[in-house]
Amino acid sequence: MAANTIHSIFLNTAGKHGGNIAFYYLDRTWKTITYSAFASDSKAIAAHLIKTGINKTDRIAIFSENRHEWCATYLGIVMAGAIAVPIDSQLNPESVRNLLLDSESRRIFFSSKTEANANEAAAGLDVRKINLDSPDFKEICGFKEKIRYPETSPEDIASIIYTSGTTGIPKGVMLTHRNFSSDADALIKVGVITKSDNVLSLLPLHHTYPFMCTFLVPLFLGAAISYSPSLKGPDITASMRDNGVTILVGVPQLLEMIRNGIMDKFKKLPAPAPLLMKTLLKFSGSLRKKTGINISKAILKPVHNALGNRFRFFASGGARLDPEVMKGLEELGFTVLEGYGLTETSPVVTFNPINKQKPGSTGKPLPSAEIKIIRPADGSVLGLMNEGEIAISGPMVMKGYYKNPAATEQTLRDNYFFSGDLGYIDRDGYLFITGRIKDVIVLSSGKNIYPEEVEKEYSKIPLIKEIFVLGLEEKGRIEALHAIIVPDFDYAKKHQTGNIHEALGWDLSRISCKLPPYMRIKGFTLYPEPLPRTPLGKLRRFMMKDLIKVKSEKLKVKSEDTGLMADETGRNVVECIKPFLKEPMPIQSKDNLELDLGLDSLQRIELVVSLENKFPIKLPETFASDIQTVGEIVEKIKQSTVDSLQSLVSNEQAEKGFSHIFSQEPEDEE
Repeated sequence: MAANTIHSIFLNTAGKHGGNIAFYYLDRTWKTITYSAFASDSKAIAAHLIKTGINKTDRIAIFSENRHEWCATYLGIVMAGAIAVPIDSQLNPESVRNLLLDSESRRIFFSSKTEANANEAAAGLDVRKINLDSPDFKEICGFKEKIRYPETSPEDIASIIYTSGTTGIPKGVMLTHRNFSSDADALIKVGVITKSDNVLSLLPLHHTYPFMCTFLVPLFLGAAISYSPSLKGPDITASMRDNGVTILVGVPQLLEMIRNGIMDKFKKLPAPAPLLMKTLLKFSGSLRKKTGINISKAILKPVHNALGNRFRFFASGGARLDPEVMKGLEELGFTVLEGYGLTETSPVVTFNPINKQKPGSTGKPLPSAEIKIIRPADGSVLGLMNEGEIAISGPMVMKGYYKNPAATEQTLRDNYFFSGDLGYIDRDGYLFITGRIKDVIVLSSGKNIYPEEVEKEYSKIPLIKEIFVLGLEEKGRIEALHAIIVPDFDYAKKHQTGNIHEALGWDLSRISCKLPPYMRIKGFTLYPEPLPRTPLGKLRRFMMKDLIKVKSEKLKVKSEDTGLMADETGRNVVECIKPFLKEPMPIQSKDNLELDLGLDSLQRIELVVSLENKFPIKLPETFASDIQTVGEIVEKIKQSTVDSLQSLVSNEQAEKGFSHIFSQEPEDEE
């Protein structure tokens, strides 16, 4: 087995640390799996694949939520000489099918949670399906037959990662064993993660950022990985405390939510505590910046204990982190490391040194990476403090785009990957990201959104004549997608649509339900005239943001929903929603959580936690994604409360019935 392949490095580590715990996961109670047992599962999966006809370079898809079986399957695939195709578990069947067809995958591994979509996506295709939760998979992991593994080179492709093409032409990034192993080695050498760490895995593993930081690097070192049972705040903190998590790898959206959650609790303290706390945090942050002394960690010990006494730092990537969020968390006594990278660079290229960070910067290049700033107009190399396109060279740069030589030639030039990102390097060697050249929208959650794909989906609505999707920027970050829509007034007239805005709201919600949360638009502006286009008919995207400010239809001022507020359940639901609004506004029963109130997927999960705390019920896991409007929440809460009470009464009656049967005295005969 060749050295410097993903599986050879892992098996070497597993041989040295076989008794160490590799994973913590919740299955009713917390359970663990050792390196030795995990390596055995991975080998068995590889042997099974080879025995059942998988050949070197065959493609095999993984379509599942994060779990240790995902990781074992990946290692088994590459050990068998095949190529893994990780797929976003939130994608709909049509999108999954598109990727299966493009990659020509011969197998698809999925879980019970993704089973329905996997079956629909693979229907009629020559793709064998394997459920990670099935007895068949358990049998595969027990496969004992010794088998010869194919020779694998560091230059062989390990993964094809699709960065677009879920609804259009696929764009798969080919990443080799050398790409991944070199990037992991660079991160290990700078000491970001050590073998004594326990990393919390929250972000989906089909992304290269969590794939690298919460899978490969920990397993190459002999460290541990913990899985939270959900993205609910209480589940995350319990996972961290119970398992001794030391590192949380997140995206800006998650870190901001954590910071805001802590600060909101401070604001609810009786006066003058909030003012005193604000003054204390400002002083603490200033002292830490000047001397390195972190007094907040001692003063705010209960806050830190909530995350466990072994916790070391937050790592942020995937999108630009608001410097104020980093500053706020550091004032609270936490450490935040921010990095930069792309799928095409495996992904990490820069990282802030743990003892010398710069808020607003993505850090210094890793030792193996070389960065140049290129003037887009003429291709010349720019000096320090000059903004241009970021070009990257090094062993982490991709092999190319799968079956797409034109796109490869466009981005790989002179041994450099041209990122499409704008930025500059300061006099201390720190990289700052300032924007994008390409049309791709990068959300604060780290998701890359190709607007044409989103526009294509929403264009299916007959009431839409033209649509343009953009990211609304706030404090240098893009939180959500917004659409500028030119209605089809002839269609509206023909179908006697009186309230176009309201009708579109329902139509947009219908389409949104079929899309992953990150591809859903969160608001829209009506525009009465044709959108500006080039002579060839292409949208002039650079002109669109101004259209929101001029000639946009103003929404009517909302009034309080008296019916909603007259209902006790309605009032309580409104109180649960209010903390998640960016600005105070009246809440109406018909308000859509995304389009009208602007709640993102993480906020919806936190809303479920708030509702469970407010009402004496346990909501189903799918509740956050199923509900669309405030009115639906109220109805679901009422129904869940009734169901809970009926269940309670039934149980009490059953208990009384049994006790009555066993304790009753014989009745006298009449």
